[in-house]
Amino acid sequence: MTRAGTISPDDRKVHVTQTVSTVFQFRAIDWGMENCELHVALPPVERPTTLALYRLNTTVPIDISTLSFNVRPPRVAKLSNIVLGKDSVDWHRKLSCAMDDVLVFELGCSEDEPSGSCDVEWWQAHQETAPGQCFTILYEIR
Repeated sequence: MTRAGTISPDDRKVHVTQTVSTVFQFRAIDWGMENCELHVALPPVERPTTLALYRLNTTVPIDISTLSFNVRPPRVAKLSNIVLGKDSVDWHRKLSCAMDDVLVFELGCSEDEPSGSCDVEWWQAHQETAPGQCFTILYEIR
């Protein structure tokens, strides 16, 4: 448990390759919040890479003990491509959310990335995340 919420698994590693994506979720817990913000802030990377962010079709928390590529919720929409490169990335998107809404996302390599060119990994720093801009990494799916 942290100020930003519950984190699972404890290591908070985000990993994305052509065959591995990361699923994460957050729950709106404040009454009257109605607006949530998903925020991704990353330092520069050596090799330019494009990641795709998808919204997944579920309104209930995912059980990480049963999550796999074959049973993950289907993708509803592609929210954005996030382009990593020589400059820092500060990507964010506001989303509508009611109290107790669960918003679930998948971060993977863009379909436009050449095979074998996408391999990104970083550690999520929850302590530096501003209130209202948190998300919880749930599980790495293969």
